[in-house]
Amino acid sequence: MNRMYSSLFRRAHSSTSPSRLIGGPTVRGAALTVLALAAAASGCARDRAFSVNGQVVTKDEYIKTLERQTVVAPGGGGNSTGIKSALDQLVGNKVILGEATKDGVLPTDDQVTHYYNTQKKLFLATNPGKDYEKAMADEGTTPKDVQDQMKVQLAEAAVYAKRLGITDQQIQTAYADSHGGFGLPARVQLRMVIPTTPAELSQAQTQLASKTADFNPAAAKINPPQLKATQGIWPQTIPLTGGMAADIASKVQQTADGAFFGPIDFRTSADPKVPPVKAWIKVEKKMPAMTIPLEDARDLVRAQLVQQKLRDPASQTVRTDLIKDKLNASFEADPKYVSVWNTLKTGAAAAIASQPPAAPGGVTQPAPGAAIDSATTPLTK
Repeated sequence: MNRMYSSLFRRAHSSTSPSRLIGGPTVRGAALTVLALAAAASGCARDRAFSVNGQVVTKDEYIKTLERQTVVAPGGGGNSTGIKSALDQLVGNKVILGEATKDGVLPTDDQVTHYYNTQKKLFLATNPGKDYEKAMADEGTTPKDVQDQMKVQLAEAAVYAKRLGITDQQIQTAYADSHGGFGLPARVQLRMVIPTTPAELSQAQTQLASKTADFNPAAAKINPPQLKATQGIWPQTIPLTGGMAADIASKVQQTADGAFFGPIDFRTSADPKVPPVKAWIKVEKKMPAMTIPLEDARDLVRAQLVQQKLRDPASQTVRTDLIKDKLNASFEADPKYVSVWNTLKTGAAAAIASQPPAAPGGVTQPAPGAAIDSATTPLTK
C-alpha cells in the first residue's frame, strides 16, 4: 500500500499503531509454546518467570512481551529469535528502571500520565476519528501496557540526560530555538477514488463528472481493497507542505474542504516505467498547525538532545557503560532461559569489542502520533 501512494505522500507520517511501542505484531502461537518454559521457571513466587538484579519478571509480563516479537512460528511453534528479543527487552527494561532509580530520575506516575496524555493528543490530531484506547485494543495491548513502556522510555532518556549533562536550561533553549517545531504542521485529510480496472475507471468518470457529485459512495466502491475498507479515506493526516508531490500539493491547497478534483495522473509506483493511473482526490478536512507547549514537549526535547549528544563519539562511553550494566546484570532463571540469555550476551559483548556503537535507535518505539521520534538508544544491538 505504501508503494502505491509514494508519489502522493512523499513524507507522510508512518504508521503509529500502539503496538509499535512494545515490539510489533502479535504471535499468539509462540506464547502458547513457551508457557511450558514459564511454568518451569524457578523461584518462590508461582508467577515468577525470572529476575533481573532482584527485580521479578512475571510469567504474564514475559508472555506479553514474547507475543509482541516478530517471529516465524510454523505450526504455532516458538522461535529462539523471538525468545531472545523478549529477554533482551525485558532485561533491558529492568536495568534501565534500576539505573533510573539509582540516579534519582525514575519517572513518577504523574509524569507518565502526563506524557501519555500528550501522546494521546498527538495521536488524535494525526488520526482524526480514531479512538486512542480502541486503537490499542485492536493491536492487542492496553493503556497500562503502553504506560509501562512509556515509563521505560522516559527513564532511559532521563538516565542518558543526567549522565550526558543535559540540563533543564538546555531543554528550554532547544525548545525556544525550534520556533514551534515540536508539534504538528498544517495538515489535510484526504479521501480518494483510484480505479483499478477499465470498468471502474468508466464508472468513476460517470459518477464524478459533476463537481457537486456525492464523492463518498464512489470511494466506497471504486478503490483498491485497502482504501475500499476505509471508504477511500486515508487514515492519517498529511502535511500540507512537504507531505505530497508538488503537483498534487498545489491542487490540494487550492481545493476547499469537502470538494474534490480529478481525474489526475496518479503514480502508483516510483518506477518511471509504470504508467500512472487516473484518480480523484477529495479534501476531507484541513487542520491548522498544532504547537505543543513546553510543559508537554519537555520529554520530547530531552530525548532529541540525547540523540544528538549520542552521535558525538565523545559520548559513546556513556552508552557503552549502560550496555555493560545490562550485560553484567544478575540473571536468575531456569537453565533454559539462562542458556538463551548467555548466547545473547556473548553476541552483544562481541559487538561492543569489534565496532563502535551505532547511532541511537530506541528501547521502545515512539508513542502513537508523536511528531518527533522520541525514542532514545537501545541497550543492545
